[in-house]
Amino acid sequence: MQAETVILVVVVFLIAGGVKGVIGFGLPTVSITIIAVAVGLTEAMALMVLPSLVTNFWQGVTGASCVTCYVVSGSCSYWGRYVPGCHHLY
Repeated sequence: MQAETVILVVVVFLIAGGVKGVIGFGLPTVSITIIAVAVGLTEAMALMVLPSLVTNFWQGVTGASCVTCYVVSGSCSYWGRYVPGCHHLY
């Protein structure tokens, strides 16, 4: 890879990571779309494997917040007990 391509990939992953941090998904959608233009779809998909695994693992380990439980169940108290990861909120 050339230096310009590496810089592009890093910047795209930072932007896509910001999208995932804000809305909870979108890392593969944003990154593969933009990186595929520069290096091709096969390479873009290969570059996406490790960051996707790391961010999904991190999101799973850190657990859910009340906001996430509210969006999923509509409540932080009653229905929160039925949403995985929200048991600490009721």
